[in-house]
Amino acid sequence: MEQLKAKIENAVTKVDLTKFSWGDLTEFAELTQKKTMTFEKTNNMGVKEQWEEEGTIWSDAIDAALEKYKTVSIPKMEETVFIDRPIIMKSGYRLKIDPETTIGLAPETGTCMLRNEHLINGHPTVPVLENTDTDISVSGGIWVQGRVRGEADKEHSIPGSFGTLLFSNVKRVQVTDMTICDGSSYGVQISYVNDFYIENIKYDNHHKDGVHINGIAEYGIVRNLSGFTGDDMVALNAWDWCSSATSFGAIRYLLVQNLEGHMNELRLLPGRKLHADGTTSDCPIEHCVFENIKGIYNFKLYCQPNCHNVHTPGLNDCSLINGEINDVWFKNITFEKILHNGIADIDVDALFELGADCDGVHISDVTVNDNMGNLAFLTVGPKSVTWKYEPDYPDTWGELFAPDMICTVKNLTIDRVNLNQDKAMIRVIHLAENPDYPNTTPKGGTGYGILENGAIDGETFQY
Repeated sequence: MEQLKAKIENAVTKVDLTKFSWGDLTEFAELTQKKTMTFEKTNNMGVKEQWEEEGTIWSDAIDAALEKYKTVSIPKMEETVFIDRPIIMKSGYRLKIDPETTIGLAPETGTCMLRNEHLINGHPTVPVLENTDTDISVSGGIWVQGRVRGEADKEHSIPGSFGTLLFSNVKRVQVTDMTICDGSSYGVQISYVNDFYIENIKYDNHHKDGVHINGIAEYGIVRNLSGFTGDDMVALNAWDWCSSATSFGAIRYLLVQNLEGHMNELRLLPGRKLHADGTTSDCPIEHCVFENIKGIYNFKLYCQPNCHNVHTPGLNDCSLINGEINDVWFKNITFEKILHNGIADIDVDALFELGADCDGVHISDVTVNDNMGNLAFLTVGPKSVTWKYEPDYPDTWGELFAPDMICTVKNLTIDRVNLNQDKAMIRVIHLAENPDYPNTTPKGGTGYGILENGAIDGETFQY
């Protein structure tokens, strides 16, 4: 593991921002516009509140400052810096924001807040990369997008774009030292990327993935994330749903370190993408390290079709294969709180759930500080969960997972695990069809897991 970490760290660029000269955004204050905006939110009682507020739109000023200086600083501002379109980061652009300055998306904008210039659409076919954007950095600020989907633009030109900060077709990109709060888009969505560095991001009342990585992605470091994301704190979605990915492909050589979440999950989703033109992209996840993680209650390494298949006529958005996960390491993991039902009330079966074809999953130095109940430490095999789209009409119900899948796990190692109770370490799943469905759920299936070999605390086993 240490050699793999060193290989990744040596390949990833960390930019020293102190070496740059910075243009001051306030020089362009004459390009701002005052605007009365209508804001709304839903309170804790489910009541929608609405009010008007005057603010200053800085989009033209930010564009002009970046065009002139390329490296731009936004100083401490007492009022929110509102934008009414995404900030476009071209090659060589760098944006540094005072950590106490709030960047706000004007209501009804309906886009991401910041993106690189030359995004790609990986849906129709395997993309041919052109005009890759390079050497971009964003640091600082409190980013408030609101409860909107983070589209690339108002024309919805890039299917699957779903970010507060959105990057694809990029090389040497750095995102650091910021707070992302009260949004319902991925904090950082990044894909078709080589050499990226993401560090020191706090999530405050967030409601979607913290860092969402789609393939192709190679040589990246994600470290020092904290707070509540309400979903996956980090998601490595090499294959992904058509509604939430800009592209698809392998994810390799990633180092994820120092996560301190508050009831979050973490996902690895491999597979094989069938593009609209009939071509395919293999989407394995390989050579990754996850280290020093606290506050994640479920590590999900399994196949999951698009949940919208259940209720969308004609939609069959599924991976062509189980997907492959190879040579991944989890070390120094602390479970402070155990949940038996997770996001969308989906059953949690184990702390680590393996429902893909895995070769070389290594887990060590794990501490569990809560009662696990009927959960296993690790499961091998498929899941079956019924989504009752319209609860009173079983014809609208569907399967959230792939219950007929047969997956194989080999070369599994588990070392130094303290469960704080007498529990089975591994549970191999063999599903059966439920003859009483839909009177009782889930529907079940014919799938099962195969655990070929591995070792626990150095003692090898073979099935």
